[in-house]
Amino acid sequence: PELKMGYRLLKNSGFIPEELNQTQKEMVTLEDLLACCDDKTEQEKLQQKLTQKKLRFDQLVKKRKLQSNSKFGSYAQKIYDLL
Repeated sequence: PELKMGYRLLKNSGFIPEELNQTQKEMVTLEDLLACCDDKTEQEKLQQKLTQKKLRFDQLVKKRKLQSNSKFGSYAQKIYDLL
């Protein structure tokens, strides 16, 4: 409870968790490698890795949104009950 305000400040300032940040960096690196790669088999491997990273990133974002939405949902319900 005492860290809640700190986490809210980080969220509002655009901070993302380390796992999301790392996955995002790996996606950029893979895109750069893919752009300068000439070998077709290597391009296919890189594209497959990039697709996996994008899927993982999307999963993490969805999980994070679901967590924040469920918190808001319970908070909203308390407000509606008071009204």
